[in-house]
Amino acid sequence: QLAAEAGEALDVAIVIGVDPASLLASQAIVPLDFDEMEIAGAFHGAPVEMVKCQTNNVRVPARAEIVLEGRVLPGVAEPEGPFGEFPQYYGRRANRHVIQVDAITHRKNPIFHTIVGGGMEHLLLGGLPREATLLETLQRNDPSVLDVHLSRGGVCRYHLVVKIRKKQEGQAKNIMMGAFAGHYDIKQVTVVDEDVNIHDGEAVEWAVATRFQADRDLLVVGNTQSSKLDPTTT
Repeated sequence: QLAAEAGEALDVAIVIGVDPASLLASQAIVPLDFDEMEIAGAFHGAPVEMVKCQTNNVRVPARAEIVLEGRVLPGVAEPEGPFGEFPQYYGRRANRHVIQVDAITHRKNPIFHTIVGGGMEHLLLGGLPREATLLETLQRNDPSVLDVHLSRGGVCRYHLVVKIRKKQEGQAKNIMMGAFAGHYDIKQVTVVDEDVNIHDGEAVEWAVATRFQADRDLLVVGNTQSSKLDPTTT
């Protein structure tokens, strides 16, 4: 956006086919000035080998299968989609940025890694890094938070289960509000005690069935931001 406002093209590179650690790191929710490759290096236990593109100064993983080098053109938009997305619905067709491809580099006999929209790989790649970020965020505010899980039924984005070591009344509602603030995709938060296996959907449902009363325990927050891909928001 800053480049477009200045009337300048933005140098970019699209990397296709990297190691799983770099894929996971790419989905981490971090501040704008934080380099996700630091996370990839932490996964590897060593810095990731990087190389400069041939037509611009962008750095990319040296062992990537395919790299598309190009520029995001200022003031240019074209219709994109619809594509299958992580909620297992099609996203709406809309005008999006256009990239002018200047060069394509690749390894010998490269592998083109594609991810099926809404498939398990897509969901897990988005869900696992979000869980890590949400756990860190919630624990920073309340050390009683033990674990979090973005459930498969909530497409690893929308439904969050939080395990806590409860110390006082009202604690769960504060944690819920922190979770909603942690990422706008989240639309349902269930907080359970430490004896519940949050990775077992039946165990979570049992806890809700036996320990929850809606008139006392349900917290509804209306008119909040949510995912543009959630069909119930339209």
